[in-house]
Amino acid sequence: MGELYVFISHFKAPYPDPVAAWSVRRLEAIAVRRLIERRFDDSSSALWLIVGDLNEPAVSENPGGRAIAPLLDEFSVDLLLRLPDAERWSYHQPESDLYSRPDALLASPALAARWLDSRPCILRTGLDLSAQKYHGAHLEGVGEHRPHASDHAAIMIDFPGL
Repeated sequence: MGELYVFISHFKAPYPDPVAAWSVRRLEAIAVRRLIERRFDDSSSALWLIVGDLNEPAVSENPGGRAIAPLLDEFSVDLLLRLPDAERWSYHQPESDLYSRPDALLASPALAARWLDSRPCILRTGLDLSAQKYHGAHLEGVGEHRPHASDHAAIMIDFPGL
């Protein structure tokens, strides 16, 4: 089967200065890509996964496009796109009632192709009660806004046999 390499990332948040933060996230994306390209002779055929909070805003107002663009397109496969659009949110901001997906599961083309049926599962039980798009059970003690486990939902995926 081979080994799976996981690149766990937490990119710069888009505040307090969204323009400066965009530049930092772009550099972080370039750095992660370079790490992968240096690690593998052919990064598209290796088994790797980028996971974490890439802090990409729901709407990018930067004329340079998405800060994480170096990690997208032919370089990786966004496994969260395997979920219906309405199910892809992993973050809720109560102040603005914003639902978005700054979190990522970006797979190498080889990993995505080998496990075509693997779909992510977003676990929202730790989100606060104000995330009204979620209608399932919550962890004991979760409140309207606080306490909560996180403002991000956990994301998991299984690659059978790996």
